[in-house]
Amino acid sequence: MKTEIKIKPFWYSDIWLWPKLITIITTLDKEGVVNAGPYSHIMQYDVMTKNPRMIVGFRQ
Repeated sequence: MKTEIKIKPFWYSDIWLWPKLITIITTLDKEGVVNAGPYSHIMQYDVMTKNPRMIVGFRQ
């Protein structure tokens, strides 16, 4: 008899403990107001260009 075990998304982050890097991302709007936010889920890609890019994600 087979039983199905449901795996919830990000199950590993609820079980394992590891230090996470925190990156502060800042923006500047047209009026000169600075906004800053801490993010721990980032991944750099296309880093060999003049303007490197990164992917920022978050869990709700």
